[in-house]
Amino acid sequence: MVVQGSGQGLREPSLQTVRERALDALGQWHAQAPWGRKDPATLAIDDVLAVGPTQVVLESVFERRGVRYALRRAPDKPAVPAVGPDPWSVTLEHPSSPVLRRELTLQLPGTLHMECSVCGTSGEMHCLRCGGSGYSSEGGGTESCFHCRARGLVVCDTCDGSGGVLGEPTVWSLLDRHREVRTVEDEALPMDVFFALHGARTQRSDATDGGGSSDGSVVIHEQTGERVHALQRSQGYRDDALHGAEARLHQVVGKLAAAPGVPSTDRIHRQRLEVRQVPVYQVCLRNGESVFIYGDPLQLSPPETLLTPLGKLARTFGWSR
Repeated sequence: MVVQGSGQGLREPSLQTVRERALDALGQWHAQAPWGRKDPATLAIDDVLAVGPTQVVLESVFERRGVRYALRRAPDKPAVPAVGPDPWSVTLEHPSSPVLRRELTLQLPGTLHMECSVCGTSGEMHCLRCGGSGYSSEGGGTESCFHCRARGLVVCDTCDGSGGVLGEPTVWSLLDRHREVRTVEDEALPMDVFFALHGARTQRSDATDGGGSSDGSVVIHEQTGERVHALQRSQGYRDDALHGAEARLHQVVGKLAAAPGVPSTDRIHRQRLEVRQVPVYQVCLRNGESVFIYGDPLQLSPPETLLTPLGKLARTFGWSR
């Protein structure tokens, strides 16, 4: 069976068993067209299983910084090129409720004498008119490029031929978000995480200490504040999870945590690790048949298993789905 859809339409009350949740979903499905769908109360059910995939989601909010320069021509190229400022050494703080991808800038005092990066201090650049070939095919024939006089090179627009530039630096910073999703096998889950995902009650000693909560379908752990901010550069899911109550979450994330998809030059501010059971239920009937419940809107597979004769007729003629 190929399962499609996010499964967000299935309600997941924390105190319901897998059987109760599946029957609740079947009740929702039946209520949409009671004349064409079998009442779940009339079904001879042997067993109900939760067979949905387990997903690990790692979401990182990170900061990216850089330096841009307002350039103008220098009289010559520098004997010793100036080194630009380290953007991370500049005090530049985003507001407590920042907008993602909105730049925060700070212009620094002073002017730096730098090499021209466009021409590499040569003072010349490839002619854009002929592509550096020295010849033009305008008019249907091939002739010498008048713009560069067949040299293929022209004076650099940025440094005006000097090979050097003067730059006024401005540091910029923005926050962005990256989300990684992986599917893991249940066998790879520590047992307490497995039972929490499948509805068992758990006592979370750290529930009020940034650890999130378990509601029978989701286990969450968040990293904010100094624990992440003090760790400059991205080094995966950096937390206290190697020790104590959250060690099981660190085991789950594996390679995903070690490679959060954030460039090594950026700095992670906070992370959220979520282990989620995508709701897909298998209802095993006593006649040997099975039906799968999943998706948003709710879907059944095979689609005609629990239809009444009228429902099958309506489906055949396209009167209903």
